[in-house]
Formats: sequence, structure tokens, C-alpha cells
Amino acid sequence: MEATTSSTPLTFETAIEYYLKARDKKEELAAQFKAECAPYDEAMTTLGNWMSAELTRLGLQNASAKGIGTVLRTETESVTCSDWEASFKWIMEGQRWDFLQHAMNKTAVVEYVKANGGEIPPGVSYSRMMGVQVRKARGASS
Repeated sequence: MEATTSSTPLTFETAIEYYLKARDKKEELAAQFKAECAPYDEAMTTLGNWMSAELTRLGLQNASAKGIGTVLRTETESVTCSDWEASFKWIMEGQRWDFLQHAMNKTAVVEYVKANGGEIPPGVSYSRMMGVQVRKARGASS
């Protein structure tokens, strides 16, 4: 970059100018990179969805391809508070202090949902997403 290799002493004017040029160039390169990655992201999503559907269809938690890699079923849970007043009232009435943080305590909510037949506490948004994780076999080439 010109600012780091120039023998001219920096001033606020030149430093700001170089900084803004660098930031603009970085944004331009990031946009190009994102655009170049888009087809790969789409392909990986399509392949991941296919593998997830096949694992479900076959009743499997994972599948391997010898010398290539393994696909594993994964699960991610999300807990957010969509109605704080309702949630806080429910917490206070039941003295459920383990649910109380500035945000909902994900562990407490997940345990509650599992222990109460899927019942979700009032004012809480809860979702569970199934996905896959793909690992390369040791020594496998790309």
C-alpha cells in the first residue's frame, strides 16, 4: 500500500486519504470474493440438503465414503425472546430464575422444552434446525 511504503511523512490528510482508499479497495475485493464464492455456496447448500434428505430417508445419523470423507447429521437450537413482558411474567410467577439473563438462557429453555413435551415458555421463540457436517478423511486430497 502506498501509505506504508512512501518516504513522505504522514499527515492527517494523507493518512485519511490512504485509509479511505484502502477501505474502498477492501470493500471492492470483498464484493468480488463474495460473488466468486456464490456458485460454490449454492452447490454446497444443494449438496448438503441432498445429503440431509438421504440420511433421513435411510434412517442414518452419518455416512462415510472410504478415503473421501464422512457426513454427519447435526442439530442446532435457537432461543430468542419475542415477548419479554410475557416471558418475564412467567419467570416471576414460577420463580424460574434460571431462565433470567439479559437474554434467554438457551440451556434452561432447551431443557424445559425437552422436559415439557415440546411446550415453549411464553414469549420465547424457539427453533431447531437440522443440518449436516462434512469432514474430510485423514490423508484425503481435495
